[in-house]
Amino acid sequence: MRAAFLVCAGIFAGFNFAQAQTAQPAAPIDRPLPNYPESAGHAEGFVKLHFTIARDGHVADASVIESSPPGLFDAAALAGVKQWTYRPRLVDGHAADQPDNAIVLRFKPPADDQLIWLNPEPPMYPRKAYEAKVEGTVKVGFDITDQGDTTNVHVLESTAAGVFDAAAIEDVRQRVYQPATVGGQARGIAGQSATIDYRLASALIRPSPTHKVIPVYPPQASNGRMIGFCAMSLTIADDGWVSDAVVEQAMPRGVFERSCQSAMKRWKFETRQELGAPVAQHLKYMINFRFHDEDEKDVHYLKPGQWIVLDYTLTADGHAKDIKLVEQSEPGLPVDKAAEQLKDTKLNPIVENGVAVEKEHLRMRIE
Repeated sequence: MRAAFLVCAGIFAGFNFAQAQTAQPAAPIDRPLPNYPESAGHAEGFVKLHFTIARDGHVADASVIESSPPGLFDAAALAGVKQWTYRPRLVDGHAADQPDNAIVLRFKPPADDQLIWLNPEPPMYPRKAYEAKVEGTVKVGFDITDQGDTTNVHVLESTAAGVFDAAAIEDVRQRVYQPATVGGQARGIAGQSATIDYRLASALIRPSPTHKVIPVYPPQASNGRMIGFCAMSLTIADDGWVSDAVVEQAMPRGVFERSCQSAMKRWKFETRQELGAPVAQHLKYMINFRFHDEDEKDVHYLKPGQWIVLDYTLTADGHAKDIKLVEQSEPGLPVDKAAEQLKDTKLNPIVENGVAVEKEHLRMRIE
């Protein structure tokens, strides 16, 4: 099966420093939807849970961290998550507990098919529409795969044709839902829809990144075709570079966090001006890891077990140049793509006596 990785709004390839892996995180086997409580009427809400995945694959020590409305859906969420089963975490080949897992379950009344949206994030207002003071509403249709991805995303209705359509489609494409479960097996859900309102009073405009570093799709996640997300809280300095990146929420826990933080700390965004001077800013950013059955050869160009070692010169401003092939796991690998990827990656410069310096003959392994 051909597969590509979608992370945020861009398409990225697997790219990492080789690390010895002695632990493999837990992976979901069966996560049935929790029941919508009759006492809730037609209310909507969410419950954030903390739990341990025991070495036998069952959920233990589940507790409520936060819920809204308080207490309304707590019992249903706890009862539901206790029915979940996982392939247990492995440490040196042996099953082990995986503590400190957290997830947000969103509840909607049965009329809305009890969809649970796992990575809720407010939609971003298109900059041109905001500057033109245009408002609108878009109804988007989509299907949910057995992995929880959205597919077949399309506009059903739009009050301002062509203004918000692309933004609404992108918003829905980034969503991750809890798939349906039939007979213990995850199943897709067809014919869903979401209505997205764009109002100036609540407009959120995301500053555009001017420099990106490709997040690593962890090998254990890609090999197991695991999907997930990281909800990030970023602090952006007045020069546009990310000075701090905190993972506020992740699903599943312990899989994608390190990759997200490592990449986002090397991003740069448009600066924000106040009274004619650049100022620091804070930003919420969602990184989604998912599979799509298209364009594999253009995105994930190395198969598991393949690797390329490159020699390069690191400049004082953190860029690679004079890139040369040192070694590869087998003949005929796309060395040019690996070299282009390294060239486009912002690296931390080497500092000597408090001054960034240029260094020759450094090596990086890409796999």
